[in-house]
Amino acid sequence: MKNFYLTLAFLLLGCFTLRATHIVGGEFQLKYIDGFNYTLILNLYFDDVNGNPQAEDNDITASIYSKGTNTLMGRVLLEKVEDQNVPYTNPDCSIGQLVTRKIIYGANLELSANVFDDTRGYYVVWERCCRNNIITNINNPGGTGNVFYMEFPAVVRNNAQFINSSPEFFTLKGDYACINQPFTFEFGATDPDGDQLRYSFVTPLAGNTDVNQPVLENSSFPAPYSNVSWQLGINATNAIAPGMAIDANGRITVTPDKLGLFVFSVLCEEIRNGVVIGRVRRDFQILVIDCPTNQSPAVFVREKGKVNYYSSSDTIYIDLEKERCLDVFVRDPDFGQQISVSVNPINFQLRDAIFNNALQTNSNPNDSLSFDLCWPECLATDATNTPFIFDVIASDDGCVLPKRDTIRLTLIARRPANNPPNLSSNLTGNSTTVTVEDVIGFSLLGVDIDNDSLCIEAVGRGFDLAAFGINFNPILGKGNISGDFSWTTSCVAVPDSVNEYLIDFIITEKLKCNSNQDTLTVKLIIKDKVVVLDQFLPANVFTPNNDGKNDVFKMPNLPDENCKYQFRQIDIFNRWGRRVFRSKDRNFEWSGGNAIPGIYYYHIDFKSIKYKGTVTLRK
Repeated sequence: MKNFYLTLAFLLLGCFTLRATHIVGGEFQLKYIDGFNYTLILNLYFDDVNGNPQAEDNDITASIYSKGTNTLMGRVLLEKVEDQNVPYTNPDCSIGQLVTRKIIYGANLELSANVFDDTRGYYVVWERCCRNNIITNINNPGGTGNVFYMEFPAVVRNNAQFINSSPEFFTLKGDYACINQPFTFEFGATDPDGDQLRYSFVTPLAGNTDVNQPVLENSSFPAPYSNVSWQLGINATNAIAPGMAIDANGRITVTPDKLGLFVFSVLCEEIRNGVVIGRVRRDFQILVIDCPTNQSPAVFVREKGKVNYYSSSDTIYIDLEKERCLDVFVRDPDFGQQISVSVNPINFQLRDAIFNNALQTNSNPNDSLSFDLCWPECLATDATNTPFIFDVIASDDGCVLPKRDTIRLTLIARRPANNPPNLSSNLTGNSTTVTVEDVIGFSLLGVDIDNDSLCIEAVGRGFDLAAFGINFNPILGKGNISGDFSWTTSCVAVPDSVNEYLIDFIITEKLKCNSNQDTLTVKLIIKDKVVVLDQFLPANVFTPNNDGKNDVFKMPNLPDENCKYQFRQIDIFNRWGRRVFRSKDRNFEWSGGNAIPGIYYYHIDFKSIKYKGTVTLRK
């Protein structure tokens, strides 16, 4: 796609004189890219049946004007970038007299901040003649032009960049409507910026082109633009038929009361923070024909093996451990149609599939199509017996408006009785107290009188079992299961003198649904070893003279160790503070080495306590 810069030059288009009765409708779209770069798009719908192929434009020239002054800001050449057939909602409903194509024209352009800064905004326009000459609701349709028109805001506001993309309309379907039958047409858009969109019917614009000048020499003139000339009694709000409406999502509903081809136009306003910042006009046309009558299907539901059908006043009872399926029958007088069935839950959410085969073809109008409605085996009625309420819907794919039939049902799904499992241990009171480094061991027993599959797992309450050296593999089995728990305790579990741990053992039924469980909590108390610290009396003098008596300094009577008190190292210093000896061995010996006789100072790191003293070296 080529780039065109409006601040550089104006582009001119020569006059094209071929009469073109081909325009169905369409709309402009402006998409933000980055910086001050945008893509301008024109979506044009072309009539392949009544249009002249030679009138199809390979490119078009759009004009941009200032709304406040109607000053021409520049023109941009849009090249054809895509050409696609417009599908029917149901391809089987296609007819030869209605074939539409969507032609997309586009170009990239820069909207400079120092040019497009008028707070009143701008509009882009392209005028082209002519509309389809078989249009029913306007005068002289074959000589009436079409104006494609869109308003957009300035690209700067309050000295800051104002980023905005116009609404993006859904690609229209090539559907027709049937006389005296309700018709729905999805005509809405989405907004990339999340702006609010508001829709209303307006009179299509005719502009300044005609049969003799289908394309203007200067592409288009500034606003205002003339309207189409309606037939007597026709206006924007009854262009197809009285009572036509468009909702907040852009969905059009109407029941046509006349045959023909009807043109109409919708204005889509783009609203941000309560202010309209942009407008897009979208023209289109609807063909109304005399369609064959499509008769509604009829849906019936009954219990398996029974003859009588349920009515909406009945309450259905099913047992989930027995037959969970119901028979659904659909009859449709129009054979050769595809019949689908579905469930619409009213007071609950449905996640599982209800129908295994929800789509069948009615090949004989005298036959009934049979479907199995199978209730999810885990979706059960609660303890208050609140029933499930849902609609069973049968739909056909008849042209042009599919028909449906609905029956509302009330159902109570009873789950089978299920007794919870029980978990116990052979630990008295489910509690024990041990001293660190002892082994804790006990047995677990799980019992389920329904003989269900079981699993026993362990969870530390507030601590990770593996971090404390506990390896407990889940115990699996059926009915009655048993296993052992073992833990060789260590100082990891004794940060304090007395330490209490709770372990939850959980036994769970391994069922698809309605699983019960039981929890057994075991208390484990781990105490540290008791040690005596105040009987430590080390030697305070040694004589390294090799007489075999008191030749080294050592401390064979250091206190016993536990988790809190442990020998880590000894440092010996001379009287000037210089370290002369260090050892991490509890059974250290210092011979004095080259040290001179005198008094030395020792520091002993005993983890949670420090010992200091002196020793005299004599030679």
